[in-house]
Amino acid sequence: MHDVALRAVAQDHASRREDRLKQQAAFAPAPQTLHFRLREATRAAHERLECALNLLEAPVPADRIVHLLERFHGFHAALEPALHGTVPEPLLRPRLRLALLEQDLQCLGIDRQRLPALPVCRAAAELCKSEADAAGVLYVLEGSTLGGRIISRSLQACPWYPPQPLRYWDPYGSETGRRWSETLAYLQSLAPTGSDAVIRSAIATFDLLQAWLPLKPERGGPP
Repeated sequence: MHDVALRAVAQDHASRREDRLKQQAAFAPAPQTLHFRLREATRAAHERLECALNLLEAPVPADRIVHLLERFHGFHAALEPALHGTVPEPLLRPRLRLALLEQDLQCLGIDRQRLPALPVCRAAAELCKSEADAAGVLYVLEGSTLGGRIISRSLQACPWYPPQPLRYWDPYGSETGRRWSETLAYLQSLAPTGSDAVIRSAIATFDLLQAWLPLKPERGGPP
């Protein structure tokens, strides 16, 4: 029985890796586009954050997801007001995710009255001083929805998963590809004059997320 279980786990991990490779191939950027430069420049930072969060290695305990969503809440609470005025409103409005984070936390048993008291990442607002800066942030957050669909599917297998699906990691569902294409078209419209600033901002966003998001709840912290 033990060998059967090990084989099942190995097959599950292989399936997830295959899904990620297919997804990467489907959205592979053309050489020398801003998307290509962004992907290459942020590759190491992206891999560090992904490895640190390690959300595809089941089982992921509920308290870790709650604490992580609380930290994302603090990041978006500072960031989203700063994005207004630096990203075109028609592009920005459907990409705001703070309300989804609040819904997810309530689905996981967090009282709505507790949300305003959660820590806020004030430094996130400093990432959006210009249109190019905000575009770099948008690249990181929107790019996360591609892998987020895989994370969402993996979390659904956890015994604590709530009846109402969590939305933060998979905000668009079947519309994910279209939303990402719209984001890439906007980013490319800023090239070539804003390219370097967009890249610097994307790297800074990954670095800030790495510093702000904990790997696990602090001892004695919230459940």
